Amino acid sequence: WQKLSFGFSSPITQATHSSLDISIRSYIMKLISGLGVLLSTASAALPTEQRHGPYHKEDVTAALPKGQRHGPYQVSKEDVTVDGYVCGGDQGAIVYYPSDSDKPSPLISFAHGYKAGGDKTDPSYTTLLEGAASWGYVIIALKSAPDDYCWKETSDQIRSLEWMKTSKFASMVDYDKKTGLLGHSMGGAATHLSANNADAVVTYNIGAAVALHPVYVDGSSEVPILYGTGSNDTVVDPSSVKPQYDNTNGVPKVYANIEGATHFEPNTVPPNRWTDFTAAFFDCFLSGLQDSCDVIFGSQENSLCSGTVVPMEECIFEGLDVS
Repeated sequence: WQKLSFGFSSPITQATHSSLDISIRSYIMKLISGLGVLLSTASAALPTEQRHGPYHKEDVTAALPKGQRHGPYQVSKEDVTVDGYVCGGDQGAIVYYPSDSDKPSPLISFAHGYKAGGDKTDPSYTTLLEGAASWGYVIIALKSAPDDYCWKETSDQIRSLEWMKTSKFASMVDYDKKTGLLGHSMGGAATHLSANNADAVVTYNIGAAVALHPVYVDGSSEVPILYGTGSNDTVVDPSSVKPQYDNTNGVPKVYANIEGATHFEPNTVPPNRWTDFTAAFFDCFLSGLQDSCDVIFGSQENSLCSGTVVPMEECIFEGLDVS
């Protein structure tokens, strides 16, 4: 087992390296086991109307509860070469953007989970990233660290924001609005670390973060943050996600534990219940849309914590009163 080499400033200290080696080894073994279960019970086990095919089914989308519908924009995507990523293995990224929007959109930087980089990034997260982009967001998804666990993924997530400023996509980005951070699993940990990076928050005008099923890291987010997990996540147990919520102070925060959700809820296999709540969280804090704040913090039928659309094992929040 190769020891992790951090080589950068973070809330994780040298004294914790040995315990982290053990924790990450356990995480990787659980992830491999979970992937086997996921593949063996994928779309063939789903009702026909929930299986993903090559075409978008308008009738299926229209039948979904309001909180699960995708947004109003068509989405295009393009592979790009970024360079400057430190995790290695792939210097590319994918940019998702609303192709039929006539105005610039807020920017989100996405960090993927372990073994989901490189050529696996897009197929692993198509539903999440295209779905969130369809609500009017430009999303850059890094592809570095395709095969290795990389604690420096936070640096690559920030590098994506820097690269976008001088790319051909810069004119698509609304830089009058704050930017967002999004990540899953290993990338959820990267998102927490990026949101805890005060210099990056100021430099890149970061305004909100969504960390889905994040591997545990210390620290308090500097921006509003949603921590998402699931009661059936056996890879990153909810008991290691909740403390990250508890440790965050001074900003609006949400801890949401979807009843029955596994570690792979954000991935392409349905039901993908995080997608539109992710967009709503960014709408609330990047665009200041009250209706979207209500979807997260309100008491209506399609609200995250108080609603009935998605059953919750536990869902709590602090820092924003929309009553």
